[in-house]
Amino acid sequence: MKTLKRIKKYKAELPEKTVTNIRTILCEKLGIILEEADFKSEGGFYSTRIKIGNYNLSDLDYGTNGKGMTFSYALASAHGEFMERMQNLAIIRSNSLAYKDSKFIRDNSEYISFLKKNNMLLNYQYAPDEEYVIVTTNNYEDILKNIGFPDRKLLFDNYQGRKLSMLPFYNVTKKAIELLPYEIVFNNCTSNGMCAGNTPKEAIIQGLSEIIERYVVREIYMKGLSLPTIPDCYFSGTEILDKINLLKEKYGENWKFQIKDCSLCKGYPAIGILMLNHVERKYLFHLGVDPSPITALERSLTEIFQGREIAAILDMDYSVQNGMLYDPNIMDAEFYKTCTTGSGHYPITILDEPEDSNFFGFDDSWGISDDKDLKKLIRLIEGEGHEIFIRDVSFLGFPSYCIYVPGITEFRNIIKDNQRKAHADLKPLAVSAALNLYLASKEEMEALATYIENEKKFIEQVMEYDSDSFLIRYDKDLIKGVLYIASENYSKAYIHIKKYSDNFSGTPKEKLFFSALSDMLLCKKEGYSAESMNLLYDRLTIETVGNFIQGKEVLKYVPYASFSNNDWDRFGEKHPSFMGMLQVMKKLEDAYIENIPNQIELRRIIA
Repeated sequence: MKTLKRIKKYKAELPEKTVTNIRTILCEKLGIILEEADFKSEGGFYSTRIKIGNYNLSDLDYGTNGKGMTFSYALASAHGEFMERMQNLAIIRSNSLAYKDSKFIRDNSEYISFLKKNNMLLNYQYAPDEEYVIVTTNNYEDILKNIGFPDRKLLFDNYQGRKLSMLPFYNVTKKAIELLPYEIVFNNCTSNGMCAGNTPKEAIIQGLSEIIERYVVREIYMKGLSLPTIPDCYFSGTEILDKINLLKEKYGENWKFQIKDCSLCKGYPAIGILMLNHVERKYLFHLGVDPSPITALERSLTEIFQGREIAAILDMDYSVQNGMLYDPNIMDAEFYKTCTTGSGHYPITILDEPEDSNFFGFDDSWGISDDKDLKKLIRLIEGEGHEIFIRDVSFLGFPSYCIYVPGITEFRNIIKDNQRKAHADLKPLAVSAALNLYLASKEEMEALATYIENEKKFIEQVMEYDSDSFLIRYDKDLIKGVLYIASENYSKAYIHIKKYSDNFSGTPKEKLFFSALSDMLLCKKEGYSAESMNLLYDRLTIETVGNFIQGKEVLKYVPYASFSNNDWDRFGEKHPSFMGMLQVMKKLEDAYIENIPNQIELRRIIA
């Protein structure tokens, strides 16, 4: 048996230089200054949170996390991820507020004048090299040919008649530039595949590794896999094994720490760590992917402690962990939680050893150089029959990319969700209503009420400059109840206010108000006389509720930034974070226009 040693450098640059380079770029090109918060966890792992500290954006927490074996590498990791997201335009995603072709912009001439006067009108939805196409019966097959979803007709039904922004990607497999519908790619993959690094190859290796990591996790869920254990002795003499041994001492004899082979017998450079306590019925599993087995194991541990001082241990739950082997809805829910917050349960099979649990060692050809690792990763993915698309987004000057591997990168196929499918066309109406409820039509307000059921987080992102807004702070049913009152759809308003009232746990006075509101809406819905309410409620409560149920008058009683007078200069003064958001988005667009990456250059990098 051969113990492991790191052959190639961990990173192409020292972390201090990475941090300095990125901060210089952000300051000189965007005028951005970062805030920083650092954590050191049990076991001696480090994590960092950085965010935009100026432009009045600190409270909106536009930032990224980083993790590492040392403080310096955790800080560099956070900065690398910040550039990855910033150049993929994925940190501030409120372009509906300023993109010239968004419905809200088109419908508000005074707002357009305000944006133009302040040089904040965005000319592009995603990037200056985008091309636009309307999805029709004649072209949808060509538009959607590279999307990793087998039912093209279902995709067409979802996007028929929509104008899509097509972005150029380099098809590594065909060595050609192809246009992809970026909205569909992003909605299905979110940040999976976004990457950055000190060099182009370092960045792309990172991106492909993270795509494989998500894919391996998905395979564990979908196939209920058990994983072979790797003997600790393979990692003898490494810092990561020393840290694992420290954790073993800290957690005590009831805990096992098992290093897991996550290669799936396909050669994926994936390693996991299973923390297991049968006595207390607790466990935790994470995996990492990297050409270096040492780094892959480090990633699995640093991920566990990212942003926290102690591990978020899970209680074993037979109904969930066994249930997901038979119920795809349970599996989907837990997989989604794992991918988004790291809090999902794994199938119960993760706690078991496979029948053939022998581990036969590592492939020594990994981790020698970035050139060789990149070629091996590409061969590994293409060998499974998948094409690889890469888009260079390094317009600020730090190597960053968006990688899409149809059939692998996706972790959440939104087309499977029938509710989301039905809501696709509601998005522009919902956004327009959220930004200007006072002028919104009945159709727009009800579109917002419908859309918010599954997309409240997106609406929160649109409205995040107004953190006190009821659209952010209130319970879903209360939000929908208010919106249906505003649109004078009292039947639907009753359904949601009744549900909210029945579950309300506030003060007796507040409970009385919502109970009365629910009953008054019932009267409106059924055409009852409200006279009998005098037997249950005092006169002041009835009058207050009556004032509340007067269409858009309800908006006077909930926290919401008024757009009704179109005094945008005053609005900007009252909401400096709103102005800061628009200023940063415009600076990003201007920088992008000045330095549009040539995608064909990827041919030289990949060669």
